[in-house]
Amino acid sequence: MTEPHPLLIVLIDHFNPEPSTVSQIEKNGNSLDYVGHAEITKILIEIDPEWSWTPIAWENGRPQTTTQLGKITKRDGTVLEFPTVSMWGQLTLLGVTRIAVGSAEAHKADLDKELVSDFLRNAAMRFGISLALWTKGTPPSKASTSNPFRGTPRTQTLGSKSEGSAEGPTEAQLGLLRKRNYEGPVPDTKAECSKLIDRLLNG
Repeated sequence: MTEPHPLLIVLIDHFNPEPSTVSQIEKNGNSLDYVGHAEITKILIEIDPEWSWTPIAWENGRPQTTTQLGKITKRDGTVLEFPTVSMWGQLTLLGVTRIAVGSAEAHKADLDKELVSDFLRNAAMRFGISLALWTKGTPPSKASTSNPFRGTPRTQTLGSKSEGSAEGPTEAQLGLLRKRNYEGPVPDTKAECSKLIDRLLNG
């Protein structure tokens, strides 16, 4: 029986960050929204208590970093140069490992913490966590709850529920209901099941 990939559930559940977790920072003259290090860590633990990260490389017992000369052009045309430090690493979540990078201005007082914090935000985004802050797109709970499952083989049961017709709920829809620990009545059609899933995902 085929069920939605667990990381698809992560994307749906965490695409939009909770408004209370979003802060703002001034960067290059712009005000940017972001979710802090502690909130990202909390989300990662909730998803997978055994999540982990590691630097791509070590140097003298410390994560290897690279220093580059960054440039910013101000509105008046003035070019400012400043050194930036980057650290590449790997985040493992639900058994899947993805590469990401953290960067910070070299003059930061807590440079190591800044690098880890930026890395975790960047890496979590690659798993769909708070992805809305980067894409500004439509939440997947509304735009893609059905599309990723299109063409998935049908199933006959969710518990003792029987599928009544060829237009009944798909196997992926029923799998998603199981993932959400849904125990109520299952709709007879795919369309009605999609509406139910939307209601569940939107609280």
